[in-house]
Amino acid sequence: MDPAPISVVVADGRPLFLDGLARAVRHDPALVLAAAVGDGPSALAAIRSLRPDVAVIELPLPAVDGRRVLAAARREALPTKLVVLTDGDRADTAYDAVADGARGCVSERAGAEVVCDAIRRVGSGEGFVCRQLQSGVMDEIRLRRRGERDLLTARQTHALEQIAAGRTTTEIAAQLHVSQSTVKSLCTEIFERLGVRDRAAAVAEAMRRGLLD
Repeated sequence: MDPAPISVVVADGRPLFLDGLARAVRHDPALVLAAAVGDGPSALAAIRSLRPDVAVIELPLPAVDGRRVLAAARREALPTKLVVLTDGDRADTAYDAVADGARGCVSERAGAEVVCDAIRRVGSGEGFVCRQLQSGVMDEIRLRRRGERDLLTARQTHALEQIAAGRTTTEIAAQLHVSQSTVKSLCTEIFERLGVRDRAAAVAEAMRRGLLD
């Protein structure tokens, strides 16, 4: 008897990416699409109510980002295994996602077929890191093991400098050439690493630690 198909929720704030992921899952005979949603609250609601085997979530999800979805799934001991889509080939982001409970990490550049492979592997109990991220994640492990990883990445530091200059999310997005959702995700990362809750506190803590002039 063939094994039951792996049930999947996909969550991505970009309609074209979401449509492509949903279509790829539907066309894979080992998978069945339970829901396709475009923001964090909808992703959490689908995971809580449908209890899929695997959920694929974009990290900079609108409204509630993917890191908060990971944290909620871990806190509530939800049975769904999570695969995260990272912003490019960000090994530090992938490392943090695994530390937060993700069972798989895929660069958004990897393609839908790699995402489906990750879903199948994670659904069968394996972990998965795509080829584009593997060497970077190994380097990240070594750096953190030796205590050589800076508290903030270069992009996080750049974003923090923009915050200190009083720029808005829209202005920071234009400066960094990223989406506003990515800026919000960067802010969340900065707050978590500095142990603060808002922009003013982040700037004050960064200055105390000598991270800003």
